Amino acid sequence: MKYLVYLTHCISNNKIYVGVHETVDPNVFDGYLGNGVYTTRPASYKKSTTPFKAAVNKYGINNFRRITLRVFDSKEDAYKLEADIVTEQFIKRTDTYNVKLGGSGRCPEILKRKVYMYDSSGNFVKEFNCINDCMRFINPNAKNGSHIGRAIKLGQRVKGFQFSYEKLPYMKEWKTKEFTRVNNLPNIPYNKEFKPIGRYDLSGNLLQVYSCLSECVKDGYKNAKFVIRGIRTHCKGYVFKYIEV
Repeated sequence: MKYLVYLTHCISNNKIYVGVHETVDPNVFDGYLGNGVYTTRPASYKKSTTPFKAAVNKYGINNFRRITLRVFDSKEDAYKLEADIVTEQFIKRTDTYNVKLGGSGRCPEILKRKVYMYDSSGNFVKEFNCINDCMRFINPNAKNGSHIGRAIKLGQRVKGFQFSYEKLPYMKEWKTKEFTRVNNLPNIPYNKEFKPIGRYDLSGNLLQVYSCLSECVKDGYKNAKFVIRGIRTHCKGYVFKYIEV
């Protein structure tokens, strides 16, 4: 078996998800997009139980692309790289779908942050030491506060209440936290053994992400390297450039 660290990119809003996947042949796409979602198994994303699955339901399975960042022979090495990428700062960003630290699904420190509850009108209700305490206040039988964490990430309500990690005098009426298309893919930690390349239209909109230059060539853009170097302005009507950190 091989273990690959992958990045799944949402074409509709340029948000990303990074994870580890076990596979027999890393050169063959087996339909796995990440976070338990398979393109061939609609039941795997039928319920929006995570930000990533909610996005798949909203934008459609065909609006997501998975690229391989690194392939390893051992699971431990793969999770180590995932841990280096999916850090506390990575989770807090608004352009990522990850809600747990990388490296065997560890629970992030963000779960220990104070949480503030507001009613449906935006009025402050109560302060909690952590999301687990908050969830148990709403449902005494709840095992943990993961629903609260997802609600804050997605901008959703739980039992009619709104939540925030910041104490606000008033919380504005809820609206989804999905963002519109931006021109550049969000930065990810750079490792010298991989350097993703973006293919853009002439208006600067990101259309596709390649894990390396050879993938561009295989896709028919053999002169992409000259665009990256600044020798040409475009290749077949597209602009190519490294995704820098």
